[in-house]
Amino acid sequence: MVLRRDEGTPHIMEWPQLLTCLPVTGLPVDFEVLSNFCFKCKAPAERPDDPSWQERHLSKCLKNYDGSAKSMEVECALRMWRRSIEINKLRYTTMLCDGDSKSFDAVIHEKP
Repeated sequence: MVLRRDEGTPHIMEWPQLLTCLPVTGLPVDFEVLSNFCFKCKAPAERPDDPSWQERHLSKCLKNYDGSAKSMEVECALRMWRRSIEINKLRYTTMLCDGDSKSFDAVIHEKP
């Protein structure tokens, strides 16, 4: 298995994180997308003070993470590792990441 990180285009220092698990075949087995930014929530013209708009928007909101951009990669890896056996019936044994990745340390420390 290979855990691969694809960083999105930066927008005002916000980086969506997409992590995918790829077996030897190169086909994705699992993925996780986290974002700490939503364009509609931040744009004053798009965000009326109407509570009914806010309720409708909540299910479509792109922001699904409140932590820092640096912690998103770690959270993505942990979520995927935790559900690997339950959902995919696979035990991930290898993690390929860059040298400054804290994801590996987090996965090893938690031992999901």
